[in-house]
Amino acid sequence: KAFSIYNTKQEKVLLALYGKGGELEVPEEELKSYYLDNYTYYQYFSVELTKTDSEGGTVDMTEEEKKTGREILEDSVELINSGRQDFAKAGEKYRSMGGVEPTVSEPVALETSSLSTLFADGLSNLENGEAAFLDAGSRYYVVQKLDVEEDFEALVKDEDRTNTLLRTIKGEE
Repeated sequence: KAFSIYNTKQEKVLLALYGKGGELEVPEEELKSYYLDNYTYYQYFSVELTKTDSEGGTVDMTEEEKKTGREILEDSVELINSGRQDFAKAGEKYRSMGGVEPTVSEPVALETSSLSTLFADGLSNLENGEAAFLDAGSRYYVVQKLDVEEDFEALVKDEDRTNTLLRTIKGEE
């Protein structure tokens, strides 16, 4: 109970000082600068390199099945990057050709420093809207970098997300 009370009070002090109308209000431009410098906005879908056998068990795909899946996904990346296919259709295409249901994520913005090395490296050289194929060993990914500035515009309209960003920036103080 004491921990909960402490956190609630800390939150109120933080927002009173740094929030809208606060004595040390963090200007939107400072929030934006921090967000654009420290966050990556992206979406992905992934495919496990396993399948269900005739007895309902999970088995690894054959090398030929992995190769075929990789080719389908790499082709999808090329189509996305050339503008001939959108990201959602790429996942649908894999399901229809590969017969495996991909796991699709919602777009997400994360601190770049908290991304796995695989994702950080895969996304670092992409322009907004570009996609890449990533091989994690047991799973294939298709990732697409999105415009972090566009996500910031959504963030400032959401008080909870804005407060979370304030906590990230000013929580130590």
